[in-house]
Amino acid sequence: IEQITLSDVTDTPAAFSPSDTKAELLAKGVPHIEIRGTSFFIGYQQVSANNQNPILARFDGDVQTYVRTDYETTGDDQKGYGIIWDGQASLYAVFSATGTQGNASEDFRRFMGNAWLNSYGQGGGPKVSIIGQINPTTGAVQLATFLKAQLSNGDSNTLIVRELDLGENKLLVRADAWFSPLQTDRSPMTCQGSSPFDYQLELSGDLSSVRTATATNCQ
Repeated sequence: IEQITLSDVTDTPAAFSPSDTKAELLAKGVPHIEIRGTSFFIGYQQVSANNQNPILARFDGDVQTYVRTDYETTGDDQKGYGIIWDGQASLYAVFSATGTQGNASEDFRRFMGNAWLNSYGQGGGPKVSIIGQINPTTGAVQLATFLKAQLSNGDSNTLIVRELDLGENKLLVRADAWFSPLQTDRSPMTCQGSSPFDYQLELSGDLSSVRTATATNCQ
């Protein structure tokens, strides 16, 4: 089988409902990838006036195989905004988070037993990212990690993923990170100039470690 890897990462996450058809999702411009007739759509569900939860749907042909709305069901606003798949077992999705509200059993922390970063950290408000390794067959999150930056006072700061790429047992991430991006040992870098900084990471396939981390104008 020809090896194909496709990704879609957006600045503007899209809302959709579990009942939407594939045609409706395409018409809404929901981020998606399709390989050999199987497609994944990622976005968020508007569950109340001021709360959004991530949503991921799989279609085979035009038929919905599953839709997952259970990744995060707390009061925090979380949205899916990126996805990458190699057409086989390696499927990763990117989500945004603005803090922690509620029990770890109701959000991505329950998948982070071996994560590089297993919590949002101090503070709340800045938009950090979560990367999840997804089982393509079921939509279940197998592993996940936070990706964030850090202010000088220790509070978490904004990190937005811009590009994803897959390698052999590794996930390459390019992001915009505000002051300051993190080193591989999770300590903040020393940066010159103004945010955001162009931040590039090589994550292990199981999201337990960052092998390399570089950022423009930072060391």
